[in-house]
Amino acid sequence: MHHDCTLRRGNPKIETINVFGARNDPGSPHFDDQMELFLNQKLKPMSLDNAEVIKNAKRVYGPGSEN
Repeated sequence: MHHDCTLRRGNPKIETINVFGARNDPGSPHFDDQMELFLNQKLKPMSLDNAEVIKNAKRVYGPGSEN
């Protein structure tokens, strides 16, 4: 994973890329979903703001949940 962090008031500005994808399963949509970004030397924004994370989440679950 590559990341870049810029400190500022409030939450930091963070950009990341997970070069190899988040899954080691070729059938997963996350197997190579960041490869184009990597090939184009781009990063994606990442937030530590809980409200923003929840707002942009595809699903929200916790340990032991059925989701």
